[in-house]
Amino acid sequence: MKNNHLYFVFFAFALLPIEVGCAVHSDKTIGDLIQHFKKSGLHGEYHPKIAAIIGAKEGGRYFGEGFRIEAYLFEDLSSAESLEKSGFAGATCHRNGKIILLIHEGESDVLPVFKKF
Repeated sequence: MKNNHLYFVFFAFALLPIEVGCAVHSDKTIGDLIQHFKKSGLHGEYHPKIAAIIGAKEGGRYFGEGFRIEAYLFEDLSSAESLEKSGFAGATCHRNGKIILLIHEGESDVLPVFKKF
């Protein structure tokens, strides 16, 4: 019986970093992403869009010199994963957690910064 308890404790602690990592990332917003872009040197203007049209809870356009993107935050991971697989309006979708990024211009500058978010 003691061995079963030890396995349970080991298993619970093995999953702890995964659960903590997911919880921290799930709290990030589009505003946090825009601030991350700015801190990384990608300065521009953000304009909110009606994100519900594609099933997102928040999103908009962000553009500056040499780049144009759209970013959308979804309620759940499965919705973001689904859009990532299917694409949107002929554009390739990049996903980081529950956030989908459509890059219309400047992929070589924007994508590495997005992946570090």
